[in-house]
Amino acid sequence: MRVVAVEDRADSDETYDWEAGAADIKRKIGRPIALVFSSEPSYDPIFRRLYPGAKHVVLDGARSQVPISATQIRSEGVFAHWQHIPAVVRPSFVKKVVVVGTESCGKSTLTRYLAKMYNTVFVEEYGRTICEEVGGCDTILTKEYFPHIAYAHKMKEYEAGKQANKLLFIDTEAVVTQFYSELYTGHSFPVLDEIAREQQYDLWLLLEPDVAWVDDGLRVHGAEQVRWDNHEKLCRMLDERGISYVTITGDYAQRLTAAMQHVNQLL
Repeated sequence: MRVVAVEDRADSDETYDWEAGAADIKRKIGRPIALVFSSEPSYDPIFRRLYPGAKHVVLDGARSQVPISATQIRSEGVFAHWQHIPAVVRPSFVKKVVVVGTESCGKSTLTRYLAKMYNTVFVEEYGRTICEEVGGCDTILTKEYFPHIAYAHKMKEYEAGKQANKLLFIDTEAVVTQFYSELYTGHSFPVLDEIAREQQYDLWLLLEPDVAWVDDGLRVHGAEQVRWDNHEKLCRMLDERGISYVTITGDYAQRLTAAMQHVNQLL
């Protein structure tokens, strides 16, 4: 058996061009069509016209085995019928929420808790993983690491998307990686800007550094004025790239509540 993909270019049921769709299918298959399958008995007349000589086979026309139709999913939304969406195509519908911010502003904590609240997976900040592996960021982490960090982080996003339940929460992305590259090495990478241009997120949550700075052995920019200077620089980098973001403030509980409000609006 060979599966042939045919792109459906319709925006809705009302705008679907049956003749053009049938022509695409016939062109892709390239041989006489003997059987046409659907779950709609009402398609008989149109299939007789578009596929003369082919037999229309109706599968579960009463919707007793799978009590849903594609039309209903399109009209009510995939999230309302997530259990009926094939696993192989679910990543295409997953909403991606990225959490960004400077050092010790609660990104990792918020990302983990959001994933727990929405029963889904999350992507850790890969730069932190590298820092832990090499033993620090301020003196050991050289500029050659930063493109690797961005690439590896994107691969982790891709893999996590396959397991995500409607939402995928992501700690940090390419703009923040560029920010840290400039902060630690004074060097910026065009490739990081290119990755930043290509990446797509449905919601950006920017955390202000208004929670207590925590010295975990990897952080070095704890002075209050430095924290706010770094925050303002990151804001400028996001603004320069035309990125729309939501600012999250307050203690950890307030941050979680505010973030969930925005995520619920997204859903």
